[in-house]
Parts: sequence; structure tokens; C-alpha cells
Amino acid sequence: QEGNEKFEKYVTDEFLTGTVYGANVVVTNPTSSPVKAEVLLQIPQGAVQVLGSKATDSRRLRLEPYTTKTFEYYFYFPAVPRAGMKFPHYPVNVAVAGHSAAAAKAFAFNVVAKLTQFDKASWDYVSQYGTDAEVFAFLAQNNVESLNLERIAWRVRQSGDFFKKLTGVMQQRHVWQDVIYSYAVVHNDTAALREWLKHRDDFLGDCGPFLASKLITIDPIERRAYEHLEYSPLVNQRAHRLGSEHRIANPTVLAQYQHLLDILAHKPQLDAMDSMSVTYHLFLQDRVEEALARFHAVDAKALPTQIQYDYFKCYADFYEGNLAEARGIAANYSGNPIARWQKLFAEVGSQLDEIEGKAAANGVKLGADKNDDKPDREKQQAELAATEPVFDFKVENKSIALTWKNLGEVTVNYYLMDPEFSFSSSPFVSEDASRFSIIKPSSSAKHALPAGKDALDIPLPGEFAKANVLVEVIGAGHRKAQAYHANTLKLTLAENYGRIEALDSATGKPVAKAYVKVYARLNNGTVRFFKDGYTDLRGRFDYASLNAPEHAQPVPLGRSAQDAAPANGLDYQMLKPAELNHVEKLAILLLSDTNGAAVREVNPPRT
Repeated sequence: QEGNEKFEKYVTDEFLTGTVYGANVVVTNPTSSPVKAEVLLQIPQGAVQVLGSKATDSRRLRLEPYTTKTFEYYFYFPAVPRAGMKFPHYPVNVAVAGHSAAAAKAFAFNVVAKLTQFDKASWDYVSQYGTDAEVFAFLAQNNVESLNLERIAWRVRQSGDFFKKLTGVMQQRHVWQDVIYSYAVVHNDTAALREWLKHRDDFLGDCGPFLASKLITIDPIERRAYEHLEYSPLVNQRAHRLGSEHRIANPTVLAQYQHLLDILAHKPQLDAMDSMSVTYHLFLQDRVEEALARFHAVDAKALPTQIQYDYFKCYADFYEGNLAEARGIAANYSGNPIARWQKLFAEVGSQLDEIEGKAAANGVKLGADKNDDKPDREKQQAELAATEPVFDFKVENKSIALTWKNLGEVTVNYYLMDPEFSFSSSPFVSEDASRFSIIKPSSSAKHALPAGKDALDIPLPGEFAKANVLVEVIGAGHRKAQAYHANTLKLTLAENYGRIEALDSATGKPVAKAYVKVYARLNNGTVRFFKDGYTDLRGRFDYASLNAPEHAQPVPLGRSAQDAAPANGLDYQMLKPAELNHVEKLAILLLSDTNGAAVREVNPPRT
């Protein structure tokens, strides 16, 4: 070894019995014409062939102009020759066209039982016969990475001082050797033993995902056994727990959460970083109250970095309505040198502007400009459809606006209803009005239609003006129904983007934390539960985005176990991802404790 390059050093003087030697044979064609040649190879007299070599071997080859080919064969001498004798060797011969063309020089092997000549500058000699000082001098002058350090393992075993000094050199030179460090067990060297155990993946794998001891600490993140993942976005189908257990529908998120819990279960107590991880996953599962309680218990000073905590604080402030505090935190990061974090906090400020009705981040006033490239956000409730209708009507502003043709009388029935229960049992109520024919209406009245007119406004009775009621009109054998929800809501729909925005019709302010439930009707007429959730502080909700497992199971309906069974006996299933492209219509219920309820039927987004 010279520098970082290896060179062959041929043995020419003494050959030790029982040692395997190899011979290199190099045949070159220095002419401009190809040559067909035969090469005769033979091991020395008194030797035994090894490693697949032959005692006598003949090779035929074609040498192109100015090319070279190499051959090797191996042998060893089992015994020394008689006194004063050497083992002769018939050298390699090359024949071309039946005539000898070239041959190596003859050689006689001086075979001995014990060497009398040594290369005292080699690692093989120094490692076995040199003093400890000579060993360390050799290590100081040569590339330790290229040396076989196992040759001095016997020295390491004999002397603890030698072991300490050697491991110190190895650390300084950034060299690792498992056998050498394993002697830390013999010498009870804690520091070296700790370093050795870090490299024993087989042993550490049996110790669990986390372990903290004086000798070894298993950190799953440091050992790359666990990696924190960020989901952008994760959209849950349901906002409320069904049954006695929380269920995570997305299998990838479920596996990641279970992996985290397995790690935390091996810890005697959770630190601040662990609580942040738990908080993150609770937010992912829409377990908001638990997430906020966990987050507020985190000691921010115990965290290695502050920026993640501040972003979580803004997130929590949105739920708790601390908008001024969130704005102050976001403003502190407006000039953050990390573009990703700067953008995230800029989005916080942008949402705060939208909540307060200011110009959005893209410069568009919320709901003000209808001439931009976004769809119309002022769609009114869709007209109820019927087969071959002879009349039509709308219920709005506490009045029934009835239109007809060739009709003299209609019967109007009123059914008081719970908005969510009725919506869950029949989301597309306009297409299932016949089911109310078996239920006695809360009130009923007949109205004679004036001749010569085709429109009439029928005021809602006083007891229904501020209630959630289903209005059914029967005439000429046809039956139509429409749900009327007393509300102070102004809804804006962007169908191409799958967004709904709820504003207070009196004040124009966003209606936050309103419950939204969405059902889908497929091309084959099947109705499926699509998703639910709550409007954000801007009064907005994304009713179209969804990711879900490939095999969704039937689940109960509603926000609690009490309203789980639909009145008509239907048990709608979750929409499967494979069915997303077959959605024909979406029915949306928006329910606010302060502003009432509203239902809309919309087309799904184009993409």
C-alpha cells in the first residue's frame, strides 16, 4: 500500500510450506495483426494446485492487435525438498502455429518450513511481531481504513490500556471496526460499550422502539425507525365519533398513528416533543377539544425549536377565536428566511383578513367581484323537479310561491321536522315526497286557485313561519314537496371548486362552526354518505374534497347514536373512492345553532 493505491509485491526468495501462492501470467500481442496462440501453464514441482487451478493447463486464445490477456493459477507446497534442493518450475510457454513463440524464464522455488526473511515494514509483520509502540507508529503513518485491524485483536484482548488507546485513535481517524469495539465487554469500558451497542441493530431490534438507559438510548427518529409525516391535506369523511371508539378511516394515517403510540407506550413519561406529536395527530382526527387540551399543557420552553409551537398556537387560536393573538404571531414570521414557513404564516394572515372581511391574499374582496374567473357564488336553491308537472312552487320568505296551469285547486300539507334527521333519512327529499303520504301532516289546507291567473303567493301559517317544515303540495294527482328551513343565512356556492360560504344575511358576517353534512347520489340512483364537517371562521367549507379507504364499511348516520337510524329504514354507506367519478348530484345540509338550517342540491365539481 503506497498512499491510497495498492501494488503487487512478488515473493521471490523464500516460500513457506502450507501457504497459498498465486502466479500472474500476462500474454501480449505487440503486433498489428491478430494472433491465434496456445498457452501452456504448469504449477511448480512439489506443489499442489488449489482454488480451481490445474496442475497442467493449456489455453487457446485469440489475441487482437496490441491486446493483452491475463491468467492466474494458485498452489501451495505441502513439504520442503531434500536438503540443498529447490523445486523447479517449468515456465509458461506460448506456441503459435505449432511453434514456440515465447516463454518465461525458468525458476526454482526455495521452499522452507520457517521463514528467515521478513518484511518488517508490512502490517502483517508489525501487527504480529512488533511492539505496541511500533503498532501505533504504523497506524499513525498509514491509512487505518485500509488495514485489517482484526490482526491486532489479540493485543486488544490482552490489554485494557491498549484497547483504550486504539479506540481513541480509531475515533480520531473516524474508523469503525466491530470486532475491536466488541472487546468493550471484556474490559467493561462504558463509553466504548455504548458506541458498540449503537451499531448492533440485531440486539437493539429486540429492545423495542424506545429505550432510555445509562448504557444506551434508542431514539426511533435518530435511528430512522420512525419519521414524522405531514399530510397535505387530510380530509376526513366524518367530524364526529361513531360508537364507543375513535376510528381512522385512512389506513396510512392509522398505521402511522399506531406506530407513534407504540413508541410512546415504551416511554415512562411523555416530553414536550411527544405531546406536540400527539396534538398533531389529534387535530388530524378532528378531536379538537382533546388536541387543544394537550397543546395547552405543552411547555414551549422545553421544545428544541419555537416555530412549530407558534404555528400550532395559530391553529389553536382559530378554534378558540383568539384572532388578534394569531395575527400577532403570524406577523412575527413575515420575514422568516425559510420560504416554507414564511408562506404558512402568510396564509394564516390571509385567512384572518378574509375572516374580518378584508381583501383576501389574492386581492379579491370576499363575495364582491362576480366578474372574475371564479364561478357565480350567489346561486339560489334549485327548483324541485317532478315528472310531467302541472304546477310548481317555491317556499321562501315565509311564503309559498305557487305557479300552475289548468289547475283549480291544490292541497297544501305541512310536516314539522328535525332538519338533520330528515336530511339524513332522505337527502334528496324532492325525489321522495311520496313517503310522506303515509304520515299524518301537522296541518293541512285546501286552496282554490283563481281563474285566469297562473301564480299565487300563499303565506305560511304563523306556527310554521319560524320552524323547519316540509311543505307538500298535491294537485291533479301530482305530489311535490319542499323543505323550508327558517334561517338568516346567505349561502354562496362555487360548484366548480366544491366550496360553500355561509354569511349572516343581516350582518354579512361569516357564520363559523356551522355543521355541514353532504350526501351523494350516483348515476345508478344509489345514495351514499359523502362527508361532514364544520365551517371555518370565514364561514367556508370544502364539501367536495375527499380521501378515504378503498373498502368503506356501512356506518350509522348523524352526529350521535340517538339519531343513528333513519326514519325510512335506509342505511346509507360511505362513498367509495372508486365511485367518485359516478356522482350525479350532491345534497348539502348546513345547520347553525344561531342562524338556522339550509339545504342545497348541487352538481359535483367537474374535476
